[in-house]
Amino acid sequence: MARRTDSLRDALRPDLATFYIQKATLRGFGTVAAALTALFTLLDFVGELAHVGKGHYGVRDALAYVLLLSPQRLIEVSPIAMMFGCLLALGAMARHEELTAFFATGLSEFRILRAVILLVPAVSALLLVLSQFVVPSAEFRAQQLHAAATEEADVEDGVWTVENGVFLHVGVLADGRRPEDIDIYRFGGTDALQRYIHAAHASVRPDGDWLLEDVTVKDIHDGLFRTSHPASLRWRPIASLRELRLLGRPRATVSATALLSYIREREAQGHPDPLYVSEFWSRAALPFSMIGLVMFAAPLLFGPARARGIGARMGGGVLIAITYSLFQQIALRLGLLAGIPSVVTSLAPPLALILLGVYLIILTRQP
Repeated sequence: MARRTDSLRDALRPDLATFYIQKATLRGFGTVAAALTALFTLLDFVGELAHVGKGHYGVRDALAYVLLLSPQRLIEVSPIAMMFGCLLALGAMARHEELTAFFATGLSEFRILRAVILLVPAVSALLLVLSQFVVPSAEFRAQQLHAAATEEADVEDGVWTVENGVFLHVGVLADGRRPEDIDIYRFGGTDALQRYIHAAHASVRPDGDWLLEDVTVKDIHDGLFRTSHPASLRWRPIASLRELRLLGRPRATVSATALLSYIREREAQGHPDPLYVSEFWSRAALPFSMIGLVMFAAPLLFGPARARGIGARMGGGVLIAITYSLFQQIALRLGLLAGIPSVVTSLAPPLALILLGVYLIILTRQP
């Protein structure tokens, strides 16, 4: 007790108060992030047990697979972990009357929250490094492991892309370099199917063209089909192998630079991809989501709920987190359907949460 009193006395100095609060919040954030990541990894592992027995896919392979996906889980839970870390840290301070001591020295609620919010840029930078360098390679290895062990294609539904009325479907991209199970659909100006091509596989020529092999061609004219079976057919692809590899991976695991590069390429071609634009802005909104959840949960610490126990605070935090996550996902989906710019649907929910949090904090300060 004496040691904690000495620590608090030092922390009451304005220059150390911020560090004291940040240290406690980081500890809480790390604890909650680790717990949530472990929980979702365990749930993934339980789901993977259904694949055990396919090929030579065993329990050890399933465990390795979900562990390789855990860095992405850490990024996904980080906004909620920041909120719960703040609730744990400041809740413990409230329980030991440390918040009362901070208020007595002139620190306001906003000054205390400012100390927490100053952590967000550093945490966001760390998560950006993780998503740029760790998540893509880990996810790629996980898919390779899964495909090799189960003896199944690593992309069940293949990859689809479209440009100027031509639809391309690649069932398998073997070793990331050899397209297999290829379907090409070409539509005319009246949206009528004019030609369908199927090829068992293709080899990529030095000039970028594909040499389709074991080909079936169906030309459609005036409702009549004309079928031919050339041994090979040269075709100029509408997407590079790099784009196909990117499209074959979950959008959430694509590195930030690759994501931005692909978005710019599609916009330069006049065919923007709204799903990938939405993914980019969702990532950009991550720091604002952290701030918004912390601000909105603050009344649980500074308001009338301050006298309640840690269980009540955590319960309130869970309700806030679930409601916000659902609202954010609904806003993103509705935005895509209604054609609302992704920058609006991604940033509006966290910014609204920040403003609402500020308003609630002001209300709690009124006598």
